[in-house]
Amino acid sequence: MSSPPAAPQPSKRIDLEVKDARLIFEPVWEALVTQHQVTGKPAHDARLAAAMQAHGLTAILTFDKSGFSRYPGLEVVHPENVKA
Repeated sequence: MSSPPAAPQPSKRIDLEVKDARLIFEPVWEALVTQHQVTGKPAHDARLAAAMQAHGLTAILTFDKSGFSRYPGLEVVHPENVKA
């Protein structure tokens, strides 16, 4: 049996998080909150939508359909609509 892969070194992990933050927040998140006039608590949903856009994800499974329906190109799937 082979051993599991080693966890990333802390410095590499921080570097990946910084690169990811730049990828998401500078071009995508800022545009979303500006375009959709997002303020306050819904800014957290905008952060998820921005991360999804930045990584090419097009659907989210959530109970909060209204919070994500403002973002075009994002399919919002309620858990009740998922077939077992």
